[in-house]
Amino acid sequence: MAAVGRQKIQDDDRLKLVRPAVTGMVFLVAAVILGTALMLFPIIREKTASKPAEVVPETPKITHIPARPSMAPTPVPDITSFKLFTYGRELDADGFTAYVGDKPVTLSVEIVPYMSHPPVNWTVSNSEAAKMTISDDRKSCEFTPLKSAGKIELTVSCYETEAVFPVYVWER
Repeated sequence: MAAVGRQKIQDDDRLKLVRPAVTGMVFLVAAVILGTALMLFPIIREKTASKPAEVVPETPKITHIPARPSMAPTPVPDITSFKLFTYGRELDADGFTAYVGDKPVTLSVEIVPYMSHPPVNWTVSNSEAAKMTISDDRKSCEFTPLKSAGKIELTVSCYETEAVFPVYVWER
């Protein structure tokens, strides 16, 4: 009997030693099966997706054609105020004086109602006596006297409104 008891104790010890190995083996086999299934899933899905689907007719392409411009004439804005400024003041009927060789005189115009890029035209009666450099927004310009000419006229116009100012160009 003693031999049977000793044999049973040895079998119990062997089972205690083998049990973690068996558990590890079961987890390893389960992981291999799961990994194989996940690896084959995209291949199986690809084969089912590659079956020809129904042919869907192509929708017609839409072409956008812009509307024609109106044939009605664009109304001219009614300008209520038109002022010219230089040397920090509004010009009046006396105009201003510029001397040949001095820095250019900066002129600016104020139009009411406000317009972001009004079609302002700047001209002088004697183009040999002065040069005009107009800004991009056409609301200001630089007046550079070139030669003595006495009294010339500076004309500023926008749409149908026009203002004429005397300018006296002299030598120093």
